[in-house]
Amino acid sequence: MTAHPFILANVFTDGTPFGGNPLAIFPHANFDDATMQAIACQFNLNETVFITHFDKQARTARIRIFTPSIEMPFAGHPTIGSGWYLATTHGLSALDISTQTRAVHLNHMPSCTTLTTNSYALCPAQTDRHALSTLTALPQEMLADKAYFVNAGVCQLLLQVKDTQALERAKVCLTSLKNIFDNNKTLAINQGITLEHTLYLWCMNDDTIHVRLFFEQNGIILEDSGTGSACVNLGAYLLDNGTNHRQFTIHQGDHLHRPNRLFLELNDGIQMGGQVRQVGRGEFYLT
Repeated sequence: MTAHPFILANVFTDGTPFGGNPLAIFPHANFDDATMQAIACQFNLNETVFITHFDKQARTARIRIFTPSIEMPFAGHPTIGSGWYLATTHGLSALDISTQTRAVHLNHMPSCTTLTTNSYALCPAQTDRHALSTLTALPQEMLADKAYFVNAGVCQLLLQVKDTQALERAKVCLTSLKNIFDNNKTLAINQGITLEHTLYLWCMNDDTIHVRLFFEQNGIILEDSGTGSACVNLGAYLLDNGTNHRQFTIHQGDHLHRPNRLFLELNDGIQMGGQVRQVGRGEFYLT
């Protein structure tokens, strides 16, 4: 029987024991694809991350990210969590991590681990406010005129709402979400964007942004407590629309009783991160 160590961490924690987005980290992963998928299914967390290569001298690593059902090409909180683990374990202040779709640079300080990127694709969704109202169960006057597909690693549909009351009232209709995505397939292909049934709602109040992310899994709508990839996409949208040289705090997951706090800085690029807290460790046994 072989024992494989793992770490349990809360990424984007607000400092409380149950704040942040849970993550399982396998630091010495030497598994085939099927085994990694099976382990992620066993843990049944939003994502489980496997560090498949690490070179301390070069300060580089490669990771694979799995949900309970699929492999993700990129995701924010597993990338931040992996960077935090490698930095704290090996005494690093910076490193580069390669995912299935891109390499990102990470910086680590005791108070925050951040990743930096500046490449993205963005296009307005071909839809109208009536369809967006049906999608969110919100009146049209509470919604922005347009929603946008943004991909800085994973494509999501971003829609700004009027305020936190609108954000709390939103109820996402899966049928409407699928219809909007189906109607934009040609647009996405032309833009080189792969669509997933994911919606990111957000509202801004000065330097604080409140967000919710909804996604489809097994035919139902679920909500994520802390979404780094969507935070990066939001940064791409803001940067593309002229917002620069600003810092934001992203609030997500509070009403799920999993408060997440994400850091977003726009400075001719996109920097996203947060605090990570280790909450457990153990061994996984394979015969």
